[in-house]
Amino acid sequence: MITGKSSIAYNDIVTINLIANMIDSHAATLTRRTERENFFMTTQGIVQLVQSGTKGYRNGIRGHMKSVVQELLKQYVRVEVQFQHGHYDKCIAQLISKTKDMSAVAGSIFSHLAVQNKNLLVTMLIDHMCRKEAGLTDELASILTELTTLNNAENAKVALRARQVLIAAHTPPYELRHNQMESIFLSAIDMYGPEFNPENLQKIIHSETAIYDILQEFFWHSNNLVRSAALEVYVRRAYIAYEVNCLQHRELNGDMSMVEFKFLLPRSHPNRMMVMRYDSLDKMSGVVDYDAHIDQLDEPPTCQRMGIMASFNSMEEFEINFEQIMNCFTVDTDSPPSSPTILAKSPAGNEDSISLHSTSESDEPIHIINVGIKFSKKEKYSDNDLAVRFQDFCKEREEYLNEKAIRRITFLVYCRRSSPKYFTYRAKFNFGEDRIYRHLEPALAFQLEINRLRNFDLEAIQTNNYKMHLYLGKAKVAAGQEVTDYRFFVRVIIRHSDLVTKEASFEYLQNEAERTLLEALDSLEVAFSHPLSKKTDCNHIFLNFAPTLTIPEPGKLEETVRAMVMRYGSRLMKMRVLNAELKFTIKFASSDTSIPIRLFLTNESGYYLDMSMYKEVTDQNTGQVMFQAYGTKQGALHGLLISTPYPTKDHL
Repeated sequence: MITGKSSIAYNDIVTINLIANMIDSHAATLTRRTERENFFMTTQGIVQLVQSGTKGYRNGIRGHMKSVVQELLKQYVRVEVQFQHGHYDKCIAQLISKTKDMSAVAGSIFSHLAVQNKNLLVTMLIDHMCRKEAGLTDELASILTELTTLNNAENAKVALRARQVLIAAHTPPYELRHNQMESIFLSAIDMYGPEFNPENLQKIIHSETAIYDILQEFFWHSNNLVRSAALEVYVRRAYIAYEVNCLQHRELNGDMSMVEFKFLLPRSHPNRMMVMRYDSLDKMSGVVDYDAHIDQLDEPPTCQRMGIMASFNSMEEFEINFEQIMNCFTVDTDSPPSSPTILAKSPAGNEDSISLHSTSESDEPIHIINVGIKFSKKEKYSDNDLAVRFQDFCKEREEYLNEKAIRRITFLVYCRRSSPKYFTYRAKFNFGEDRIYRHLEPALAFQLEINRLRNFDLEAIQTNNYKMHLYLGKAKVAAGQEVTDYRFFVRVIIRHSDLVTKEASFEYLQNEAERTLLEALDSLEVAFSHPLSKKTDCNHIFLNFAPTLTIPEPGKLEETVRAMVMRYGSRLMKMRVLNAELKFTIKFASSDTSIPIRLFLTNESGYYLDMSMYKEVTDQNTGQVMFQAYGTKQGALHGLLISTPYPTKDHL
């Protein structure tokens, strides 16, 4: 119940709205022009009272709040847009030449001097709208879009926050996404009873949306069939770039689900390609192009792996069932058959890490364990605490793991409404943690193309965004030689979040790409506190767009990317980002055919932005995927394999 002055104000607003609605309703019934003119002349005083005397409350308190916030944001943009044209003195000169009123010029200057305080106020207003005023974001979309166009470093935080809010407005809430996925699982089970058909789960497996913050929750669903389906979807989704040729469900102690699966390395994976080159020697004519790195490789590659995926309510529960899981691995009988090898030296073949050398002296292991562990938000464990706990577990059982030919064991840590965390321990490190893959699903590393960094020794740099993977690369050199090539690599997979929408709009992904670029630059700025950051140059950004882009023509893509780079050119140069690579799958509006496209950008001279576009094609003789120039310009990568590593400065 509302009482006192608030009640009077509220009743006044209701009364004024009633009067305004009555005037509008009666005016709508008048058909003759003279009648309308006479009516408005008669009611002119009342209309003015409604419009001006109510101080903007005609649409209620919410409408008044919207108009006030909108006017504040417009004033912010109106002032700050005048200081986006380069050096401060240049902006002042342009302002004076355009505005003859010196008092207005002085007002703009003094307002801009308080830009830091204004930024704080504007970000607080945006945060309030995002968190407490549902629906208001859509009504203010136009002014928020104007905020995103501010590219000065002083306005970067405001522009980034506005873009995050716009993207969040297009993202369905967690509950809706959870219910959508649950309905898909339940419908598949209801249709087929106890033996659900995985074909009905293809919508999730092949979805271009981000689902890993939702999917893992179903590992612990009350329905056992849903748990099994979720584990299978996870495996097929994570290993979508591989060839999963066998998958079976099992139960542990009668109520816990587990899946066994076998898969082949992808055709474009370096290990698989070496085997294919060997097998095709008799079929091919001409000289075979062997990688120079083959001479440095140690062990014969195998193309096939066997893995297990299981989930547990706690680490203690996993330890209890560990023996039962290990019994699934029988080196002599159950493991996949031997794969073809080459007689020459070959890599310490692994499906997801090339940059580090193996220490194993025996036949390389081929078994993989993926374990999901559920934690509650009450359990306050830091990443280092978890890493130490998992490593102690692996070290205690190192000999047993080697006996069972375990290649790696990955712990997936899940907490409700949070992105999962990953900790990977490898046999080649004596089951120490591979920090390169901290918070990265190893199977997804193929989509991030980590193996193309194999000319560099990598150090993972921690970021606040688990979807963004940042590495410091040091060029591999001969023993005793000084390293001179240091660079940062930022690698991201971009998805959209709506399971219902078949494809993301070009505008949405444009906003998402710009937001990701700004977050990448923010991460690089933090990474510049690293002791070796002063030695870095030619820093590199890689963006992999999972959704298919529908565009009118290829020129639209180049035009958008070029405009984005020019908008943030000064900041890119400050972060020494001289190379970027964008991976797309595009589809033209007039065709249903999808084309995998790569767009490479280089600005090594500092004054000329070079852009080269390629499409991915498969060689019919070797099955290898190669770059083929797309359009009239033939870039430097034309004819090279898509797994070609990034060259170091000393490659010549």
